Amino acid sequence: MSKRTVFILLIIFSSLSGFAYSQEADLKKMVDSQGNVYAVDEENTMYTDGIPHPDRQPASVINLAYYFNQSLMLEVNGHLKEALEMYREILLLPEGEGSVANAKMGIRLRIGRLYDDNKFRGLVLDYFSVAKAADGKYEINPRAIK
Repeated sequence: MSKRTVFILLIIFSSLSGFAYSQEADLKKMVDSQGNVYAVDEENTMYTDGIPHPDRQPASVINLAYYFNQSLMLEVNGHLKEALEMYREILLLPEGEGSVANAKMGIRLRIGRLYDDNKFRGLVLDYFSVAKAADGKYEINPRAIK
């Protein structure tokens, strides 16, 4: 390998490692009141890991943003049972404020899409009762834990 090729590779590698570092440096690690760890960027966008945490506490109104984001990331990362369990917990939260109602609406839309996919219908029905209303929308309610 020529000296010029080595020099160019070093410049490229240095640039890439600096870019990766600068991207991570913009995220601030946060811990909520239940010990859930997540990251927030300068625009207050939340990033959760989407990894199941078996010893976690149940979803709460005070940390709703974390649980909403984490449940979606669990589904995206292929942890559907854990996502459905967290969706169920969110649907069981009391509706004291608008953010809870909005989260529940989003979760119900997500569950409806999963229900429409025959591949996931049986699993969805393990966690939720689903009925089609007169307006064509689904009525989705959490089932009791078996």
